[in-house]
Amino acid sequence: MGLHPVLAATLCIFASICTVAMATKSGTLHVTHYTHEVRGGPNRTLLLSAGTNSANLSAGVGFGSVVVFDNEIREGTSNSSKLLGRASGVAIGVIRPSPATKGATRVQMHMEHIFEEGSEYDGSTISVVGIFFSLTGPWEANVPGGTGRFKGYRGYGVSAQLSETAGPPPVYIVYKWDFYLTKEK
Repeated sequence: MGLHPVLAATLCIFASICTVAMATKSGTLHVTHYTHEVRGGPNRTLLLSAGTNSANLSAGVGFGSVVVFDNEIREGTSNSSKLLGRASGVAIGVIRPSPATKGATRVQMHMEHIFEEGSEYDGSTISVVGIFFSLTGPWEANVPGGTGRFKGYRGYGVSAQLSETAGPPPVYIVYKWDFYLTKEK
């Protein structure tokens, strides 16, 4: 005894809709983690390497300044939370201060979020590129792609400084990152 033709057609349509919805859902990722930055001291993770006469970041990152960094990626805001990898890259002061920039230098940043052992994304990376309008955020940045588990994904990242522990040196800063990624067809 077969299914009634209308019921059979309805089930086929429903199955198709469910498959499309599941494919769309599985084609998106939301990844959250925290980067931990140490400014100063023997274990610094950020270095002003060129462009100003000051090694003190508090004096500001000026036009032409180059900053390199290799910050830890952690599961949470505590420096004892699980280590997931590194956020490494370079930032360059590329837009001079002006009334339009409210007196701040705009910074072009390129970084890789590199996931290591201990992360569910071990061996994978997320590339991040963007112009940052302040040192504390919030920022939005382009994610042109990634490797490993993120291969074929694109999207954007949103970040902001959550906390800063000042002196005595070193200054310790935590940033929250939320990535919204979609798998390309």
